[in-house]
Amino acid sequence: MFKQTLLTLLLLLGAFIEVNAQEVRKSMQKNTLFVEIGGNGFFYSLNYDRILLDYSTWRISARIGGMYMPGIFETNRHLIGLPLEVSYWRGKGNHHFELGLGFTPIYDTYSLNEVSRQQAILIGVARIGYRYQKREGGVFYRAGFMPLHGTIYDFNYRQWDRNSNFTYPLVGLAIGYTLKR
Repeated sequence: MFKQTLLTLLLLLGAFIEVNAQEVRKSMQKNTLFVEIGGNGFFYSLNYDRILLDYSTWRISARIGGMYMPGIFETNRHLIGLPLEVSYWRGKGNHHFELGLGFTPIYDTYSLNEVSRQQAILIGVARIGYRYQKREGGVFYRAGFMPLHGTIYDFNYRQWDRNSNFTYPLVGLAIGYTLKR
């Protein structure tokens, strides 16, 4: 009798208790292609970004890009850059606060007084900004403030140019597309 009463009581109690199944979190789409004006590429860059770690309120992503500027400043100057960056971003929904650290090597070739010159420009970049990215993919954009610091290695003289250190405050604006599966 006691067992029947206890079983009946548990069944009635169970009927009044709301049971919530844990919601399965859909992961963020991982691959994004975008163009950035300013930013790590200094002038512009075409980029690929991939989410490496995806948690409910924060993510870590890595980015690689490319930049080519033919005939800038003088008609015979060419710049080729490779922006690299790792970013930490935090937020819920589509809106995220973003922090990043990056490195951009740029190969620069030009002629000066009919002498061919080659140099490597090495730029370190920090990012603080805003990132809009939908979980399901689609339009992506971001804006950030990026203080950068760089120096130049002269291949002709095989030495670092001691007078070439530079620091600039820079802004980067990007728009692109997060690929859907």
